[in-house]
Amino acid sequence: AQIEHGLETEVDFVIGQKNENAAQWLAQFLASIGSVAGRPLLWKLAEARLATEQSLNCLTWLRDPSDLPRLTAIVEQKDASDPSGYDSHASVVGDMQTNYGSLARPYLRDILASSKQPFVRATAAQGLVEMNDRPGWEFFLDVIRQRPFYRDEMARWLGQKFPAIRSADDAALIAFLQSKMATATTQE
Repeated sequence: AQIEHGLETEVDFVIGQKNENAAQWLAQFLASIGSVAGRPLLWKLAEARLATEQSLNCLTWLRDPSDLPRLTAIVEQKDASDPSGYDSHASVVGDMQTNYGSLARPYLRDILASSKQPFVRATAAQGLVEMNDRPGWEFFLDVIRQRPFYRDEMARWLGQKFPAIRSADDAALIAFLQSKMATATTQE
């Protein structure tokens, strides 16, 4: 109890100082001590907008399924300082898939369907592709067909995951993606 009180006091102190560097370190430490003491304090840091992405990533390391709806609600919000989502929420989405596995599937689908940030959506789609989930494959098919600014990066990712299509042209990529969609999971 004394340790928990001491940690809470330290978190409050770091928040009061708005010390981003200390918050980064503290978030990692809190994740290492486990969910009982660390989890509520990680949420406190995230809500104070200090070491936000680090705190959210650390929360995924604790693998508490009750955090998934809250994490999803946060990453679905557009970050005005990072319109494409490349530097902020995308890493949290990736950690959701990595740390929660198939439990994250419905949340990744929600993120893919509702986020306005391309790289947040792309990271959700990547996680779904790794689960052989149809919405993930559909996202990649749309990217290849519509050719948005991040098309080449997404094609490279596919080539890394599936070396047989590494140097494929668009027609071959489309055929590959359609074949994957035919055998993909369509329900939860």
